[in-house]
Amino acid sequence: RQHAGRIVAEAERLGRLIQDLFDVARIEAGQLDVRLRHLDAGRWLAETLPGLEALARQHGASFQASLVPGLEGVAVEADPDRLGQVVTNLVGNAARHAGPGGRVRLSARVEGGLLHVEVADDGPGIDPADLPHVFDPFYRGSAAARGRGAGLGLSIARAIIEAHGGKIEAFSRPGEGAAFRFVLRLAPGSGPSAGAGTEGGAPVVGE
Repeated sequence: RQHAGRIVAEAERLGRLIQDLFDVARIEAGQLDVRLRHLDAGRWLAETLPGLEALARQHGASFQASLVPGLEGVAVEADPDRLGQVVTNLVGNAARHAGPGGRVRLSARVEGGLLHVEVADDGPGIDPADLPHVFDPFYRGSAAARGRGAGLGLSIARAIIEAHGGKIEAFSRPGEGAAFRFVLRLAPGSGPSAGAGTEGGAPVVGE
């Protein structure tokens, strides 16, 4: 049973790698499939949180999400599957680097006509020499020994966010964890409900 479990896990990992390679090929050919639709960002995030929490716990990390009050009803033009691919990648990376006993936090707010989504961890952080290259395809950096990834997830995430007309950035100081933040423009006519533009917010998932 234990060997069968390892085989299944390895098959799933290879499946993800193959899908990533297909996505890289599509990106290089300018054919990344992004199907935009009017998406309630707050509702979509709330529905996504349980799966993200489970993903973090697979790596032994705790998960906390904070969505500002009034975020439901705020809309973006986005592909929910592709956005799910981005946040899953960011949370998975954060959990791997936080490690057992570490913490992963997802937060979302609206400010300046933009939806801001951030995933942060309390891991060892990113070496300053690696930080400018974390979104480069196949770049794994000095902490590559922590995982078995091919260095494709973040480059794909950047391509997806840019295909939405948004921007993604990485922030880190060694020993103080890392944070990845992406921003998307709100859909025309969409705006935050009362309190959605304020800082803070109550935890939705996690302790």
